[in-house]
Amino acid sequence: MKTKILSILVVFVLIASLLTGCGGFTPLTSGPAVGDIVSGNGGMSVRYGDYLYFVNGFLSSKALVEGANQYNEEENAAVYRAQLDASGELMTDEEGNLININILIPKIVGFENGGFFIFDNYIYYATPTILKDRTGTVRFDLVDFYMAKLDGTGIKKIYAATDYSTSAKFSFYKIGDTVHLVVFDGTQIINVKINGYAISQPITMVESATSVALPKVTEYNSANNTVSDVNKYIYYTRSLNDSDNTILELGNTLAKIEIGTTTEEVLIQDNIWSYGLGRVKNNALYYTKNSSTSFNSKNYYRSLLVDDFEGSQEIQVTGTYYAMVAILDFEEGNNRGVVVSNDTQLIYISDVFSEDGIEILINEAVTILLEKGDYVYYTYGTNNRLARINVKTKAIDNLTSEEDTLKVDITLKVDYDNEYIYVFKKHTNSTFESYYLERVKYVTIVFESEFVGVLETKDLPDSEETE
Repeated sequence: MKTKILSILVVFVLIASLLTGCGGFTPLTSGPAVGDIVSGNGGMSVRYGDYLYFVNGFLSSKALVEGANQYNEEENAAVYRAQLDASGELMTDEEGNLININILIPKIVGFENGGFFIFDNYIYYATPTILKDRTGTVRFDLVDFYMAKLDGTGIKKIYAATDYSTSAKFSFYKIGDTVHLVVFDGTQIINVKINGYAISQPITMVESATSVALPKVTEYNSANNTVSDVNKYIYYTRSLNDSDNTILELGNTLAKIEIGTTTEEVLIQDNIWSYGLGRVKNNALYYTKNSSTSFNSKNYYRSLLVDDFEGSQEIQVTGTYYAMVAILDFEEGNNRGVVVSNDTQLIYISDVFSEDGIEILINEAVTILLEKGDYVYYTYGTNNRLARINVKTKAIDNLTSEEDTLKVDITLKVDYDNEYIYVFKKHTNSTFESYYLERVKYVTIVFESEFVGVLETKDLPDSEETE
């Protein structure tokens, strides 16, 4: 495997040209046309027409100190824009430095709870809060949500979360002419409606949820923005309450609610099982369940294309609990099972009730990242090397160099668009350790990784920093 590293020799003069003075942000010119395809929404990179938008590295909110994350003062983990050439490749100069690159959002977006979306001429993003609580402590563990035009102007706060637990998550959806922010803060499900710069007051869709599945919609096309009925709902579990018409107090409630409303629709409430939500995929809802007499949560799914969810067929896909489950795409409408990992193995389960339907793929501990088509992508080894396995042929491809160290101890481990997979790669010198994006084209037979970003001066390799 060949690895291509694009060395970025960035000095303060370049950074200063991207951040033009205190409060003097220069609006970007040109850009994609409304109507161009958006792919990769919701992560750390988004391709929009002939432009790539990306977070310039990763910063942990736990490492931030008072005074950090001020607008127009952040370079690392900020959002940048790079123009692509006619073939969709990053453009570089003779020394390999990225050209036609600009900073768009000079605030921290590449962090544990980060990510951004683009719809039409606007970007919507999450960033650590900079406000103090009553004790005078800055709550960097909380998250603020903003929007801005794609030229970097018109920044406006959408919502400030007052709670944000380790299980919290968010997503933006565009349904009709309205963009919806949906936030699960660990307990409540909050919705904010956005029409241009008209931002509604937050509404609480659900007061107390215990687990949530947010439909993932990564692509957007303004000319044909059709959102399926499945993706117009948020799926969640909650504890039984006084309003439930139940005789026993066993199990919990599995329900859904249409985005932008407050009317709950109960899917299952059987007084037997406790449900935990996984994902929405293949027009189905994947979940775990266990009874009061068993703590072994197995994995199941039911179709969301039926009127009677509880009365529909339940398909079991694992025989025990697994922390990491990759759900394979249906093929010609048929279930192909899942790929799971435990502490020592990667396992393909095509039929949980058949010996021939359970196959060990790799006898090694791995971290599952994502699944696409016939492939499951994962990291392994001391440096978390990126690789993939074809579940049909069992062929394994290494996508990054053995020497590269990737960061997978965060929620935002990986991102992808229609051609590339993006991960955070470690950069070190004698003083600092940092992480910036690396991408690998997966629709190819020769894998080359390339650096995506602008190194801050402090992060330059020692040999380059002293030249």
